Amino acid sequence: IAENLRKRIEKVRVDEVPEIRITISIGIVHEQVEDNFNIDNVIYVADSRLANAKSKGKNQVAIE
Repeated sequence: IAENLRKRIEKVRVDEVPEIRITISIGIVHEQVEDNFNIDNVIYVADSRLANAKSKGKNQVAIE
């Protein structure tokens, strides 16, 4: 899903300024919701993966 979204956004063009290129970087985390579920940890991991995606040159999806 994330890679399809990234590719679709990459194809978006701004009519008024066609040389503008729109990209997106996405950090993904999947967590089982259990008694010890910690949203702060999920956000931390997703943020780390987003930073990883950006460090690879932007316009990336990072799962690890």
